[in-house]
Amino acid sequence: MPILDPIIQDIKFLLQHFEETKFVFMHRGGNGVADRIAKESLSLENYDPKLYSIVPNWVKSFVELDKL
Repeated sequence: MPILDPIIQDIKFLLQHFEETKFVFMHRGGNGVADRIAKESLSLENYDPKLYSIVPNWVKSFVELDKL
C-alpha cells in the first residue's frame, strides 16, 4: 500500500538501531487494540503524534476484548 510506504521506511531506518528484532504475525482478531490503532492512523491527515493523559475509552474496550 503506497500510503504505508513512509511508515515502512521509518521502520527500516529504526531497525538499524537494534541489535536484534523479531516480528511475529498476530491475526487482527487476536490483537484488536493494534488493529484499531492501525486503522486510526490511516485516517490521519498528518503523522503528528497524539499524546493522551488517560487511555481513551475506545482503547479500553479493545483491551478488554483482547483479554478473552
